[in-house]
Amino acid sequence: MVPFARLSLVASLLAACAPLPVSGLFSDVPAAGDADAPTGLDAPAPTDTSLPIDAAVTDVVALVDAPSVTDAPPVVDVPPVVDVPPVVDVPPVVDVPPVVDVPPVVDVPPVVDVPPVVDVPPVVDVPPVVVPTPVSQVSASRAHTCARLPSGEVRCWGANDYGQLGDGTTAARSRPTPVSGLVGAAEVSGGREFSCARLASGGARCWGRNQYGQLGDGADSGSLTPTTVSGLSGAAEVVAGDYHACARGADGSLRCWGYNAVGAIGDGTINPRPTPTLVSLLADAAQVDLGNVTSCARRAGGTVVCWGGNDYGQVGDGSLTQRNAPVAVTGLTGVTSLAVSLSSACAARSDGTVWCWGRNEYGQLGDGTITSRSTPVRVAGLDGVASVSGGGGHFCARMTDATLRCWGRNSSGQLGDGTNGTRRSPTVVPGLGGVAEVTLGDAHTCARLHSGELRCWGDNEFGQLGDGTATNRRVPTTVVF
Repeated sequence: MVPFARLSLVASLLAACAPLPVSGLFSDVPAAGDADAPTGLDAPAPTDTSLPIDAAVTDVVALVDAPSVTDAPPVVDVPPVVDVPPVVDVPPVVDVPPVVDVPPVVDVPPVVDVPPVVDVPPVVDVPPVVVPTPVSQVSASRAHTCARLPSGEVRCWGANDYGQLGDGTTAARSRPTPVSGLVGAAEVSGGREFSCARLASGGARCWGRNQYGQLGDGADSGSLTPTTVSGLSGAAEVVAGDYHACARGADGSLRCWGYNAVGAIGDGTINPRPTPTLVSLLADAAQVDLGNVTSCARRAGGTVVCWGGNDYGQVGDGSLTQRNAPVAVTGLTGVTSLAVSLSSACAARSDGTVWCWGRNEYGQLGDGTITSRSTPVRVAGLDGVASVSGGGGHFCARMTDATLRCWGRNSSGQLGDGTNGTRRSPTVVPGLGGVAEVTLGDAHTCARLHSGELRCWGDNEFGQLGDGTATNRRVPTTVVF
């Protein structure tokens, strides 16, 4: 193709050569010296041109020889070329696993505003709640305790070196243990190293130590389980002391058995009695209680008689003379409740006062002194008493408002006031109400509440408090059945 600039030049030349026809210039020009060639006269006058004719003709000839020019399209403005960055080597395409069909999205309910989480304190191990077993009656002795349940079953706990718990063993128990083979008990009473139960039938059974015939079975060998008291019937009350026992008949008679070296049986002799023996001069007994080697009975008319050992004036007749048969306690009337401890005794009167006599080295007479008395003295500052109970060297009074006041020895916290200090006059057992019955051992105390719950305090060397431990308690603790 002829460049565009050359075409423009040819067009200019053609315009300069007009009016000569292009065909005359090329096809009809005669050769030099031809006769038909026009002369100078016939040629048109030369015109002024910017190019010599030779040059024009030469260019035209060249133009004619070139291929024909076709109409060229208009020139399009081409944008400038942008620098293209070099092509980066692309890693080969990795085979992609086929797409797994995805289940349709389930409409999710809108999220509910959740309140902030509150810090929860760690859970504290809570000991299981102790549900007390209802108790109908309770009796404490030197170092063991027994309770009668409404079913007539008896359970005992504490010291058991002579089988006084009645479970067939000599192992101490810190929790109540059923007495083996005993059913139908109407009452239970704990002695020093033996125990007795009155049956609903009117008979009695005892178990434990028997060196003085205190089991009443006619033998002198002990028993780890209950044995029948010989020849006893119609009993309305059975009480065990340190070395002897007594049964009160519904007719007011009294029969005792066991140790009698100082006349504690009350039959007018000092002969051993391994079976029940009738007490002399007494036919109207309304209550009986026993100490170490002394016995006392409340008579139906409200007076009191005592007999046996009298070293500290505990017979209460104003002397220190041993009595082998009952004698009246001096000046005491209107008695409603009677309690005998180791070597002293107390009586609650109908006017709500309490009067005591005998040994007083721990202030157990409650008169503010430690002077022993052979006749009754009034317990200081004590009124409104419903009943009284005695132990080894202390006494407690159950008040008409069902609270408790105790006095005397307190070496193991047996007074229940939270201390170990001896009290020569009554002190309140704090936090204890609803008391239906109280019973005392040598150095521990137990109270049965109206609810049937049982609480004990004081010495616990042998588990006699029944709380599953051997830890002394200065305040009332629930017995765990």
